[in-house]
Amino acid sequence: MNVNPSTSMIATIQNTSSGLQGPQPIQNPSQNPQQLPAPQQNSLNPLNPLNPPNPPNPLPMAQPQTAKPPKINPFKGDPCRFQTFQDKLGLIFDGYSTTFQDTQGNTDDRKKIIYTLQNMTDGNAAGFWNSFMKEHWDNTNNHYDYGSWTNFNNILEENFKHKIKAT
Repeated sequence: MNVNPSTSMIATIQNTSSGLQGPQPIQNPSQNPQQLPAPQQNSLNPLNPLNPPNPPNPLPMAQPQTAKPPKINPFKGDPCRFQTFQDKLGLIFDGYSTTFQDTQGNTDDRKKIIYTLQNMTDGNAAGFWNSFMKEHWDNTNNHYDYGSWTNFNNILEENFKHKIKAT
């Protein structure tokens, strides 16, 4: 097969000017004996575009993991150490915020109160813990009604915040 070079050049220019495709060399099959084998329909080759590999089974959606907050030194009721205790709690509540959230991603006051009470089982703080637990037991529903974090924190401050006495 004879290919006229000027015809080939005109076809390339026409393709380029119409914007369909860029210049493409015209190949004569008799000049290029090396051809790829035809793809096989039943090939197990994962690189074969006609027979892509089956995707793996999807994994179940991972649930968000909540990290366990670190243990802190328990608060024993010393008013001079109360601000440090509150500061540590604030850092933990911020740094481990997902641990102290409900299933909708909102802050769960109950979790914050329970964590705080768990760190108040020694010294004068243990007396506060016992009183608080007795006062907040709901006999009707057989569970603790802790209230809001704001109210709980106000009760803590009333009981333990270091108060400077006027002289």
